[in-house]
Amino acid sequence: MAPLSDSEVRSYIGGFSMPMRGGAGRVNLDRPLARLELHPHRVSFHARGPFTLMVRPRSVPFRAIHEAFPIAPVFLGGPGVGLGCADGDYYFWTRCAHELLGALDTAGVPVDPAPRRVRPRSVTF
Repeated sequence: MAPLSDSEVRSYIGGFSMPMRGGAGRVNLDRPLARLELHPHRVSFHARGPFTLMVRPRSVPFRAIHEAFPIAPVFLGGPGVGLGCADGDYYFWTRCAHELLGALDTAGVPVDPAPRRVRPRSVTF
């Protein structure tokens, strides 16, 4: 996959789970209520639909991601991508997980190819 140009943004629809600011739990949005945008130097998470009023977008610079990894599909859940960061793990479920991991790898984010199982539920919208 070719690296992103300085003005290019790739967008993926899915669901996310991310740590709440201050470490007091997690915010979860099921598929298709979330969007991940891949920018040249960062990843941003956005709510979709009415949840844009309740969940603010969050950006994570590539330098803050110590590794990306595939999320193993579980019953009634699909594949996804995990991002290991200092403030906690970010998860994004999408049918384009392989493409997203390839783009992160091309951007220089370390990728561990071993799938992991995750259980992120604590606050769900």
